[in-house]
Amino acid sequence: MNVLFRTDASSSIGTGHVMRCLALAQALRDEGMQTFFLCAELPSALRKRLEDEDCDVRSLRVPPYGREDCEATIAAADDVHAEWIVVDGYHFDGTYQATLTHHGTRVLWIDDEGHAPPYTVELVLNQNAFASDALYVKRNPATTLLLGCRLVLLRREFRRWRTWRRQTREKASRILLTLGGADPENLTGKTLQSLNSIDHAVEITVVLGSSNPHRAAIEMLAAHSLHHVTVATNVSDMTALMTEADLAIAAGGTTSYELAFLQIPAMTFILAENQHRVAEALDVAGCSINLGDARTFDFSSLHTRVQELLTDNGQRRTMAMNGRELVDGEGGDRVSMRLRGERLRVRDVRADDCDLLWQWANDPVTRAASLRETAIPLEDHRAWFAKRLADPATLFLIAVDENDQPLGSIRFAMENNQATLSFSLAPEHRGKGLGADLVRIGVRRCLSLHPGIIVHAYVKETNDRPAAIFRKLSFQEHSPVEIEGHRVLHFSMNSTIISS
Repeated sequence: MNVLFRTDASSSIGTGHVMRCLALAQALRDEGMQTFFLCAELPSALRKRLEDEDCDVRSLRVPPYGREDCEATIAAADDVHAEWIVVDGYHFDGTYQATLTHHGTRVLWIDDEGHAPPYTVELVLNQNAFASDALYVKRNPATTLLLGCRLVLLRREFRRWRTWRRQTREKASRILLTLGGADPENLTGKTLQSLNSIDHAVEITVVLGSSNPHRAAIEMLAAHSLHHVTVATNVSDMTALMTEADLAIAAGGTTSYELAFLQIPAMTFILAENQHRVAEALDVAGCSINLGDARTFDFSSLHTRVQELLTDNGQRRTMAMNGRELVDGEGGDRVSMRLRGERLRVRDVRADDCDLLWQWANDPVTRAASLRETAIPLEDHRAWFAKRLADPATLFLIAVDENDQPLGSIRFAMENNQATLSFSLAPEHRGKGLGADLVRIGVRRCLSLHPGIIVHAYVKETNDRPAAIFRKLSFQEHSPVEIEGHRVLHFSMNSTIISS
């Protein structure tokens, strides 16, 4: 499946639209999809970032946001045989939607404020904490709304931190300052000047976007600060900086959700009209402090408020927990599942899955299919499960439906360039054809994480259903082998493309 993204970035637009589209593109590419970007404006550093992710980037050659833009987008989608067009940006309106809809292309419209009625496309995604049906009263009955923070699109570098939990440091001194990719009014400089008045030593990391025009002035402030200040530009992996910070000062855009996911207590400025609701909602959720509109903020008081939060360990700990409760990092996978039309997706196994997996493992049908048919004591299972969670050579995944209800599990035990697969379905979900979906999607995830690895599966000769699944998915069948006294069928897969 091919997907075309129509979005832009510049000093006036910012980089948030492109970056969250990149997050979805990564989730799609992890499932074997091809992604294309069509942009009217795109800084060279951001273009390189997309190309480094193997996204095909194309330039719009007509005036943006009107009918010519829409027609060029349709033509580009037809050219690359895109099954979906993803549109993200405040300049696209209801007329643009209507033209796409009339053409018959399937469209995902990424929206924040309900700014483009009437909504006629197939899917509308609003990933914000304040999202509600009330924003989309003017919509087609066939338009499906995808709403809320469980759908926040996070890039791959964030998603690998899903199982991480922050330990709140007693002596907090590390501040992350990130106010967007452009910052035309140099609010970063004003903030840095105020932080210079904090009365104890702190470490400040300033992140500047590629389109920030004030880099020289900010670097001069950093060089003359009373504190240790590091200025970072064109950062490709924000998590390395975020996870080290005790608190962050940020803009009320998409970065706010990234900070919440990584459990970083944040103080949030409103830099644009579309950030009011984000800042207010995250303040209510208890993971960020809304500082209000940066244009009217009294920067002379900022250092005092930052200092108070640095010394309040209890508040920072609570804010960290609230952030992860709000954003769990699986939004890209949930949206990707909808675009691909799948019945299930896979997520990493978590500690709280332990007892459920034990119940599935001791189901009579599961035990009969196993090479070891005796029941498994709970304590033995818990010890085994803890080792698997801690083992970097184990890829352990849970299959869930669109409502996040567990359906089954799949596990890959890796050694050198080989992986041994085992899977099972929850008893109540057998007989629905989900086994093939689980193996196909699980193997695809394994191969995307470990390109070139050879996946093996071993099935008791008497166990017809798993054998039929592997044959259906074009696994290579080898000569039977003897394992623990059982005659076992041996299958393998070493392709990056797995048959559906």
